[in-house]
Amino acid sequence: MDKNFSNQLKRLMTENDITQKDLADKLKVTTATTSRWLSGEIMPRLDKILILCELFNIDLYSLLGIKDPYDLTEKEKRIISHYKNDPEFKLIVDRILN
Repeated sequence: MDKNFSNQLKRLMTENDITQKDLADKLKVTTATTSRWLSGEIMPRLDKILILCELFNIDLYSLLGIKDPYDLTEKEKRIISHYKNDPEFKLIVDRILN
């Protein structure tokens, strides 16, 4: 199903020295359930995903192994800043987009 998530979860467990049983106990699920998460067969429910974020002290995007849509490159940040601070640039961009 989702290998990004299962790979991230395996990595986090290894880095934090957490066993499958430890994880199951902390999330109040069976080891069979954690095994299915780790194999990528199923995804946890949202409440369990949020607990995993807290447990590993990471954001949702990192846990799911996807790019944060708000994580902008330096170039994108400069363009946005230019758009906000230069009325002429803003006008040109608005004309192009409209």
